[in-house]
Amino acid sequence: MIYVAHIQFGIVAQVTVEPDDCPPAPDHVVIGPDNIVGVGWTWDGSVFAPPNPPTNEIPE
Repeated sequence: MIYVAHIQFGIVAQVTVEPDDCPPAPDHVVIGPDNIVGVGWTWDGSVFAPPNPPTNEIPE
């Protein structure tokens, strides 16, 4: 089984588990045997990147 990211507008919208022999759809990207990304991560066509955390999460 492999993890597959479903990409919408350059953002991971969903991560699913698929059989190893299932070719990904055009808007899906194979992550691999370990899930290393999550919903909200970006995909630029070659690299996943985590979302940027809010800069003012805790008010001063």
